[in-house]
Formats: sequence, structure tokens, C-alpha cells
Amino acid sequence: MRREELLAGDVGRGPHGFMLDLGSGRSPLLRHLAPERYVGLDLHPADLAYAERRFGRPGYEFVEGTSCRRRWSAGAAPTS
Repeated sequence: MRREELLAGDVGRGPHGFMLDLGSGRSPLLRHLAPERYVGLDLHPADLAYAERRFGRPGYEFVEGTSCRRRWSAGAAPTS
């Protein structure tokens, strides 16, 4: 069973008016769930564009961005 199927099974147990999907990528959870309002947040515009083409409808947003304050470059380790 795929990760999104397992997660959708847990999340889908109740009615959901709003879903915030951090690191949404291509929004695979929307194959299993249909919240009234959805915001997918991801760093990859191509994945967001794909998700919007496939799942876009009123009340759904696909936003390029991060939930972190600082964005690390590839291969760089954060220092404290």
C-alpha cells in the first residue's frame, strides 16, 4: 500500500472542511480525499502546476513556498 493511501485512510475518517498539505508535491492525497477547501504548499512549481491541472477546482489553491523560515541549498547542512 502506498504512503498516500495509508495517510488518506487515517485522514478520511472524518469530514474535513479544510486541508493544508505541507510538502504537497503533486497532491496525491487528492486522489483519495475531497475536502471542501485545500491548500497545497510545495517548493516545486512543476509539481504544483500538475496538481492544479489535475485537481484544480474552486476552493483549491496550489502555492509555491516553504513552511520553514530558512531555505537550505541542496547538500548544505544547517548549523546551529
